[in-house]
Amino acid sequence: MAWSWSHTNEAYAAVEEQLNNKADAANNGDTEAAEWLQMVWSEWVASKREDNLIMADLNLRKYELCLVRAKRQGGLLGYEKLTKDIWEWTTELAACTNRGHEAYLCPHGCHLLPFSVEAE
Repeated sequence: MAWSWSHTNEAYAAVEEQLNNKADAANNGDTEAAEWLQMVWSEWVASKREDNLIMADLNLRKYELCLVRAKRQGGLLGYEKLTKDIWEWTTELAACTNRGHEAYLCPHGCHLLPFSVEAE
């Protein structure tokens, strides 16, 4: 079960910052960050979310094609556009885990980022 967002602006900014940090890492050669962004973006594009935002059906053929497109786009143009799209769709979904600790970054709730970042 997913909850709707009802956090502070600082909490939303923390999630967006983490997402942007993934883009920066991917642009600097971090393959794990790049693959994460490619998967999340592809899940959004390949999901049939018009009728049901949470747990939308995933078109696997379209997903595979989207992965290729996301990898090419990230490699050629950088990961900022993928990140911008992901954030836009994430704020539209506005869903989080029970008790509101982590934001859903994909329409299936399998890619999450916390609403707060612990100080290092």
